[in-house]
Amino acid sequence: MTSPILFNTSFHLHPSLADDFLEWVNGTYMPAAKASSLFEEGMVTRILAAGVQSENDGVSYCVQFVTRDLAKAMAWHDSEAYQLKEAFSRRCGKTNIVFFTTYMEILSRQ
Repeated sequence: MTSPILFNTSFHLHPSLADDFLEWVNGTYMPAAKASSLFEEGMVTRILAAGVQSENDGVSYCVQFVTRDLAKAMAWHDSEAYQLKEAFSRRCGKTNIVFFTTYMEILSRQ
């Protein structure tokens, strides 16, 4: 049996975009991922970096999904997810948001 994969996309954005981002990620991005039937579960988290950056520097979120099919998840990321993120980025101004995706093998859960 293949180990599950954690599909993580981190977003860093201008604080003025936080509400719009959460509305977009919960109303557009997460439903699109769920509709793909590739992901077992998903969550949106806010990165807590006390003492490292102030709220004025920006806010950071992670969107995470668990999948069993890395190749299909990567294909979804490179097509549909890419288009969704680019559209949101253009809407808010490309200098106000950055994002990157990491794939991680889940070795154990407790």
